[in-house]
Amino acid sequence: MIRQINSEIFILGMGISGISLAKYLMKKKIPVTCWDDNPEKRKVTHSLKIKINNMTPETLKNCNYLVISPGINHQKKRPHQAVKIARSLDIKIVTDLEFLKILNIKNPLIGVTGTNGKSTTTHFISQILSYKNFRDSKCCGNIGTPFTDLKINKKTLLVVEVSSYQLAKIDKLNFDYAFLLNISKDHIEWHGTFKKYMDSKLNIFKNQTKKSFAVICIDDINCRRIAYNFKKNFNSKLILISCKYTENVDIYLKIQNDKIKIFNNISKENIEISINKLRFVKAQHNFQNLLAAYASSFLLNQKTDDFLSSIKKYSHIRT
Repeated sequence: MIRQINSEIFILGMGISGISLAKYLMKKKIPVTCWDDNPEKRKVTHSLKIKINNMTPETLKNCNYLVISPGINHQKKRPHQAVKIARSLDIKIVTDLEFLKILNIKNPLIGVTGTNGKSTTTHFISQILSYKNFRDSKCCGNIGTPFTDLKINKKTLLVVEVSSYQLAKIDKLNFDYAFLLNISKDHIEWHGTFKKYMDSKLNIFKNQTKKSFAVICIDDINCRRIAYNFKKNFNSKLILISCKYTENVDIYLKIQNDKIKIFNNISKENIEISINKLRFVKAQHNFQNLLAAYASSFLLNQKTDDFLSSIKKYSHIRT
């Protein structure tokens, strides 16, 4: 059920996600005003009969939310004028993903983040869970498809790739299953410091409940530190996975001769996969993607035989 929104939504940045959200809200009879600093994008927006208005205290004063394109930095010392106005008026600053919560959309959510491998893992999880129609599963988010472009039903599982830019703006959005793949230094020019970058990644867990699951691959030192301090900061059930370590992890992967072996210390299940039956590049990062996909399959109670069959069918993941 769509929650009623009684005030206007202001969208700054009319790229793919901005236009998609504006059209979606208009269909729901929710008032929208938009702006883009690029005059060509304003022309395109106007041609779609989407309301355009410059950002002033007057145009923003009746808004509950300022929706900004993920790449717009709201944290820097001199942020965009719209951000300054929104802060002065105590308006929430979010991205389009927050509307999964604002609109009270009840679909189960898997969130995937990390410095590397987000897109591949997002695709891989969605493909595996869709095998034999186990789940109606669709990808969205930073992967390039806004959730507002998807045709979904109440049971559709959304696998959301979430960037650090998007996570930095999360308010109440929560994921039923949240995956942190790895963290290395990246986007420091945007976040300012490595700590702020890491803190943004941690937002994928911040609104999870005791019924939620957090899956962290501890193959790098930054993720290990996060995992070992996790219970002090978050409420969800922690699942540790690894392609490097076998001690004190819940699910791990080892390569032995011509086989991949996955050991599940929760279910006490061990499975084998012949490497020569896999058609993706045999590299460490793709084994991490595979392990994350197995963890999602296990947590959602997919049959192991179907997981194994799906890998053989859907193994054309990106390098």
